[in-house]
Amino acid sequence: MAVSGTNIFAGTPGGIFVSTATTGSSNWRAVNNGLADSAIFSLAISGTTVFAGTDTAGVWKNSLSGILACLPVINASSSTDIFCGDSVTLSSSNGIGYFWSDGEATQSIVVTQAGNYSCNVTTGCGKVTSNTISVNIIFTNDSISASDTTTFCQGDSVTLIATASSPTGYLWSDGETTKSIVVSTAGNYSCNVATNCGPVNTNSINVTVNQPPTAPTISPAGDSVTLCQGAMLTVPSCWFCAPITSYLWSNGATTSSIMISTPQIDSLTITDANGCRATSSPTNVTTVLPSPQAIITSGGLTTVCDGDSVVLTSNAAASYSWNNGDTTQSITTRSSDIYSVTVTNANGCSATSSPMDVTVYSNPIPPTIQQFDDSLKSSATKGNQWYLNGNLMPGDTGQYYVASQNGIYMVERTNGNGCSSFSAPFNFTYVYVGIADLADGNSFSIYPNPVGNQLTVVIARSGATRQSLALDIYNVLGETVLSSSLSGVYPDNFGREGRGEALDVSTLPAGMYFLQMKTKGALVTQRFVKE
Repeated sequence: MAVSGTNIFAGTPGGIFVSTATTGSSNWRAVNNGLADSAIFSLAISGTTVFAGTDTAGVWKNSLSGILACLPVINASSSTDIFCGDSVTLSSSNGIGYFWSDGEATQSIVVTQAGNYSCNVTTGCGKVTSNTISVNIIFTNDSISASDTTTFCQGDSVTLIATASSPTGYLWSDGETTKSIVVSTAGNYSCNVATNCGPVNTNSINVTVNQPPTAPTISPAGDSVTLCQGAMLTVPSCWFCAPITSYLWSNGATTSSIMISTPQIDSLTITDANGCRATSSPTNVTTVLPSPQAIITSGGLTTVCDGDSVVLTSNAAASYSWNNGDTTQSITTRSSDIYSVTVTNANGCSATSSPMDVTVYSNPIPPTIQQFDDSLKSSATKGNQWYLNGNLMPGDTGQYYVASQNGIYMVERTNGNGCSSFSAPFNFTYVYVGIADLADGNSFSIYPNPVGNQLTVVIARSGATRQSLALDIYNVLGETVLSSSLSGVYPDNFGREGRGEALDVSTLPAGMYFLQMKTKGALVTQRFVKE
C-alpha cells in the first residue's frame, strides 16, 4: 500500500486500486490503465509518480494526475440525509457516457429514495466506476403515542396511536391495521407504517398489565348474619397475598376491620402496591344483639408479699372464663400475673375486661441472731426491727442490740418492697454485771451505747489520788482500731460523779467493739455498739 495526500493506493493480485479519504475507504476503484500484468508485488510513490512492480511485465509507472483524472467522482448538491418528500441531486464528474446504479444515463440524477448510488463513467481511460454515495430518508413523527399510562391493572386499557400519516395503511405487531389500537394485554407494541418513501417501523412501547389482588373475604360472611354489639367485621390475614396499601369499607371506614353496632350491609375494597383493587362480596348484618360489660374488682391491694393472696371478682354474668383457666366469678391468686376475664350473657354475647396486674413480691431471707456476751447481732445489715418476748421495741432498728434483760428475742427484716420475715426466736440468758470494778478501787462506765460519733468514759475512784489510765478499742476480730489514755475523772468530795472524758469514734465503721481499760493492777473490758 502507498499513500499520497487523501489518496490510498493498494497493489493486489488483481491490479492497482485507489480510494480517497473524502469518499470513504470502502470505495475502492481499479486504476489498471496501461498495466500489462495485474499481479502486483510492490508499490511506491515518488513525488507525483506511482510505481508498481509486476510479476512478469516489469515496473509500471503513471502520474498521480493521470491516474486521478481517470477516476470519476460523484458529488451531492446538499446533505444526503433528506426528509421524506425532499430530494438531493447527485452529479458525476465529466465523462463520455454515464450509467447510474439506478439505471439512469445522465450526468446528474435527482434522488428521492434511500439507497447507495454510484455511476459507471466512460472516460478516456475506459469505463470506470465512481465512488458510492448513500442517501438516507429522515422520517418525522414516526413514533407511537399513548392515551394514558402504559402500566395499568387488569380490566383497564390504553389506546396506542401511530403518529405518522400513511396513504396506504398500517400494520401493528399484533396484526391490527388501523392508525390506533386499544390494548388491554401486556406486551411490546410497534407499527409498520407505509409511507410515500417506503415502509417505516415505529418505536416500540411496552405495556404492563398488573394482576389485581385476591378479592378479600369478610369474616363473618353471609347474606344474613347475626352479631353481638361491638363485634368486628375483619379480613383474615394472608401471608402469600400481595401487600395491601389501603382499605375502604362501603361505610367509608379505612381500617382493616370495623366494629358493628347496628344492622348494616358492608363490603370491602382493598388496594395493593400497584394501585389495583379488588372488592369482597357483601356481608348483610341483619341482627345486632346487646353485649355485656366485663369489669374486674379486687378485694384489696393488688401488690402483696409472698404468702399473701389477692381476690379478683368479675361483675355478674351467665358464665365466666378467666385467662388462667378458671370459670368462677371470683378467683384467688398468690402469684404475679396479668389477669382478665371474658363474660358471656344470656344472649351468648361476650366481652373481655381490661387487664388487671397482680404483683407478688418475694420476702427477704429470714435473718439470724448471734450473741456476743450481753449484745445481739442480726445477720441483716439494714431493715431490722427487734422484738422482746413478742413485743416490738420501738426505735431498736439497728443491726446490733445491747440486751438489758433476759428473754426471748426476735428480729424482723424488711426489704425495699415492704415485705418482711422473722428470725427464729433467740433465748437470751446473761448475768449482767453492770459497771466493772478495778482491782485497785477504780471503776468506769461508758455512754451512750449504742454510740454515734463520741463515746464518753467516766471513771469513779474512792480516794483523791489521780491515776493515768491506758485505753484500747478492739473490733470483733481482735484488731486494735483505736488507742488512747485518760487522765482520770473522779467524783467530787461529796460522791457526785464528775464529767467524763470524750473519745472520738466517728471514723469507726458501724459494728460491735470492745473498750479495754488498763491500770497498774487491773484490766477491764466493756462492749459498745457503733451506729
